[in-house]
Amino acid sequence: MKRPQLAVLSYKKHVDACIRENLDQAIYRYRSLPWARDAFSRLAVFAVAGKSLRGSLAIFTYRIYHPDIPRDVLKTAAALELFHTAFLIHDDIMDRDLIRRKMPSIQSQYAHLASMKHGVDEAHFGLSQAINLGDLSIVSAYRLLSQIHQPEIIHYISEELAAVMLGQMQDVSGGHIPSRLTKEDIFSLYKYKTARYTFSLPFTVGAMLAKTDAKTISDLVKLGENFGLLFQIRDDELGCAGSVAVTGKPIGSDAANNKQTLAGMLSQNELHALKKELRTEALHIIRSLPIPPQRQQELTKLLTFCDTRKH
Repeated sequence: MKRPQLAVLSYKKHVDACIRENLDQAIYRYRSLPWARDAFSRLAVFAVAGKSLRGSLAIFTYRIYHPDIPRDVLKTAAALELFHTAFLIHDDIMDRDLIRRKMPSIQSQYAHLASMKHGVDEAHFGLSQAINLGDLSIVSAYRLLSQIHQPEIIHYISEELAAVMLGQMQDVSGGHIPSRLTKEDIFSLYKYKTARYTFSLPFTVGAMLAKTDAKTISDLVKLGENFGLLFQIRDDELGCAGSVAVTGKPIGSDAANNKQTLAGMLSQNELHALKKELRTEALHIIRSLPIPPQRQQELTKLLTFCDTRKH
C-alpha cells in the first residue's frame, strides 16, 4: 500500500518552481558567457531532483502561522535548496561518488561531456567543473537571500552553514587521518553536519520569517536536532543495506571512505534505545508546541518518516 504523502512535501512544487524561475533568469542574465546555459540548466535539473525537503520545511513552518506564501518565503526556501545542491555536488567529489539522485553525479556528467568531445584528462575536467557548479549554486543562493532584505536571516543561515562546512572537514579527515571517534564525537558531527542543517535551520528560518517568539524558535531548534539525528542514523542504515535503485546513491560509500558511523559503532540494541530516546523527546516537544493539532499530527508523521524512510 502506498504511503500517504507527507504534508511538508506538498510544498516541493513551489520551491522547485522558484528555483527554475531564478536559474532561467540567470541563463538570460549571463547569456553572453559561453558556459551559462549549460551550467544553469544542469544546475536546475539537479537541484529539483531530490525531495526539496529543506525548502519545503521552511514554507511548512511559516504556514503554521500564516495562510499565504510570500515571495520572500519562496526565495528563502529556494536558497536553502541551492545551498544543499552545492553541498551535495562537493560531497560527491570528496566521497568519489558517481551517482546521486538516481542520475550521474555532476562530476560524472562533466567527465562524460569531455569524453564525448574527445577531451583530455576527462576525470579532472569533471571534478573541476563540478567544483565550479557547486560554487555557482552557492552564489545563486546568496543572490536570492539578498533580495529578501532581512540581514538577521542571512546572518543566521551563514552561521549554520559555516558549522556544516566545518563538520564536513571533520568527516573528511576521518577517512584520511587515522583516528578513533567516540560516540559523542560522532553525535556532535551528526548534529552540526546534518541535524541542525536539515531540520533546525529551515524550522528556524520559517519561524523567523513568520515573526514567532523566541521560546517557540528555541523549541523548534531542539526538535530539528532530534529529527535530524534520526534522519542521519536512518541514512547510515540505508547506506549499509539499502538499494541504489531506491536511494539514488551508492551503497557502502561510508565504509569505502573509512567513515565511522553510529550504525557501525553501536549494537542493534544500543541503536534502538538511542532512536527511542530521540523519538520520545521529539514527541514531547511536538505536543508542547503552541500550534494547531493538525500541525502537530503532520510533524508526528514527519518524525516517523525520518526514522523509517526507505530513501
